[in-house]
Amino acid sequence: MRSKVARFTELRRDERGAEAVEFAFVGPLLFFMAFGILYLLFLLAAQVSVARSASVGVRYAAIKDKDLGHYPTAAEVQSKVLDKTALFSSGACTGSLSPANPAPNGQLTLSVSCDMPNPAGRAVSGLRNALFGGSGDEGSATLELTADARARRE
Repeated sequence: MRSKVARFTELRRDERGAEAVEFAFVGPLLFFMAFGILYLLFLLAAQVSVARSASVGVRYAAIKDKDLGHYPTAAEVQSKVLDKTALFSSGACTGSLSPANPAPNGQLTLSVSCDMPNPAGRAVSGLRNALFGGSGDEGSATLELTADARARRE
């Protein structure tokens, strides 16, 4: 009888495999957090790229070209915006200049909108609905990132 009790206490004190069980509980959370942080950093870089392209584009539209003697056209501004959005595929970004033909010393506003692939899509939507309430399947295959920039024509 004594040997069975001793064997039972010996098994109770045996901690082999405890780390594997703990990792099974904590590991998925750590991976989720690490990939979430990387995803958010990529989104931040994309938003900075969109904002920078809007800033460069409106500055380009506000300055008269000395060689040509006129301000850039809306198509030239659009081309400049597309050159500055390196993180996005061609055709994913659009820029709209308003007013289309501003007067000298007039205020210009350039709005840039880019569609970015959303690999998280429905998973993020489902998690948001689970944590903060809501229903429906708002998950999308793309995210729309926008930025506005203003300048005065020189």
